[in-house]
Amino acid sequence: MPIQLKLSSGLNILVGPNDAGKSAISDAARYVLWTRGDDYVRPDEQDFHVDADGRRGRDFVVRCTFDGLSADEEARFLEWCTNEKGKLRLHVCMRGSRRISPGGGSVVASQHRAGAEAEGLPLDGGAARISEGDLSEALAGRRACDRLRLLGRVERQ
Repeated sequence: MPIQLKLSSGLNILVGPNDAGKSAISDAARYVLWTRGDDYVRPDEQDFHVDADGRRGRDFVVRCTFDGLSADEEARFLEWCTNEKGKLRLHVCMRGSRRISPGGGSVVASQHRAGAEAEGLPLDGGAARISEGDLSEALAGRRACDRLRLLGRVERQ
């Protein structure tokens, strides 16, 4: 089941008991926005959901959606924005996939893309200006981040 959090401008605090998923939520946002310092972050086998029958998922998408962009932000991020009913929104997604290797084990890959379903342009090279502070500052509360959406989908083998 997808998790959707609506964040307020300013400081947002996640409160819950141990092993409730607070760190998983904050890590997911850091992974999709490249805010883990100089580390190259990519998903591994343990990042995929395990269902009640013990089957590990094969795909997931983590999406951060930014609404209420200023005119300057719209201009800077235009090529990655989507026009939804006349309103520009910026969706930044990380898609993870896990495939079974013919020799055994799994091969895990990830890709950063724009678009509500990670169908937009890749976020690499020219998109570096997104990862170098603008969106991470927004997530830290220096400007409103209206929605953080975490989607997980389990595919059966």
